[in-house]
Amino acid sequence: MSDLPKPIKTWTTPGRGRKGCPDCGTYVAARTKKCPCGHVFSVSTRSRTVKERSKDREGEVKERIQEERGSVDKRPHLVTPSGKCPLPLTGTGLATVEMWMMDLAKLHTDQRLMPSCFRYWARSFFAVGSEDYKKVCEHIEGYARFATGRG
Repeated sequence: MSDLPKPIKTWTTPGRGRKGCPDCGTYVAARTKKCPCGHVFSVSTRSRTVKERSKDREGEVKERIQEERGSVDKRPHLVTPSGKCPLPLTGTGLATVEMWMMDLAKLHTDQRLMPSCFRYWARSFFAVGSEDYKKVCEHIEGYARFATGRG
């Protein structure tokens, strides 16, 4: 195997997969970084699509809104827990439900408990569709809106 560089093929006419050298006027393969005359082609980075740019802006805007609220929470979100509820829910009153939610959140400091998580656990104590379950779910949603600044 030889250590000699491969000779660069050149053309005198333009064509598909070729680019022109601004110094000598010859054409080289599109991926060639340096022309035989010594000209070094600048490496251009791929232009991002409109969709990529708008997605980046959307993420920046969401992050800025959260920072302004002072509620940037980078913990993983727990949407559906596994297993039974670790704490009993003893009633349907607003104060009881809020205390139950806060106590559960203290047990799960490594994760952010989503409202769906509390609704899932509430099913263990009240029949789904019952008036008591509906009341508890209303309290869960109200507390979640309050806690996130949307209510």
